[in-house]
Amino acid sequence: MKGRILIVDDDAPTREILERYLSMHGYECDVAENVEEAIRVMPEGDFHVVVTDKNMPSNGVNPENGLVLIRHVREHYPETGVIVITGFATIESAVEAMRLGAFDYIAKPFELEMLKDKVDRIREYQTFLNPAAIMNSYQFLHEQLLELYERGDRTSDEKKQHFLALIQETMDVIFDRFKGVERLLLYQRERLAEIAACAGQLRDIVPDTDPAYSLIVRIAEQSELRL
Repeated sequence: MKGRILIVDDDAPTREILERYLSMHGYECDVAENVEEAIRVMPEGDFHVVVTDKNMPSNGVNPENGLVLIRHVREHYPETGVIVITGFATIESAVEAMRLGAFDYIAKPFELEMLKDKVDRIREYQTFLNPAAIMNSYQFLHEQLLELYERGDRTSDEKKQHFLALIQETMDVIFDRFKGVERLLLYQRERLAEIAACAGQLRDIVPDTDPAYSLIVRIAEQSELRL
């Protein structure tokens, strides 16, 4: 199982399509038809990602109730990534959603593979050594880039879409570098574990009168300390 996903949408066919597609690609999926139900089931689910439509009226009152869910997730489940599905004509609301804490957005109409790629990316970040720090760093950098977006002069939806795409590309480049550092840290940790294991074995079999014993003990202690 690659991760657990909560799909929140008031349209039953959409929920079914997203659930079927993500399940086919190894994800365990739960569904909710509105924000109230999503908030109710989240404590039971340990969800890695929430995929939510932005426009879900709550008793016909709030047409952008998906934004309420984003606030709730960020406040109570900061390590859970949120992907917001929005209409092309509401691109400013997509920006607002990301400012509220959404990890990413996807505009209708969209290819299902694009959604899966975004879910995969969140899960990749969540497998880092310190997922909370990575997600917080992502959110901080995202907010800084969105500040630039909001200061710029983009008068058409096409320009807005293009600039937001550049933001996502920039974030990908930054976190690809994070992944490189992460791989190096994992490699070092594996080698240190091997050194600690070998030194521990030698410490057990080499007499403490041997001139090399004190060096073996020091190597064992230092390698274990750095793990």
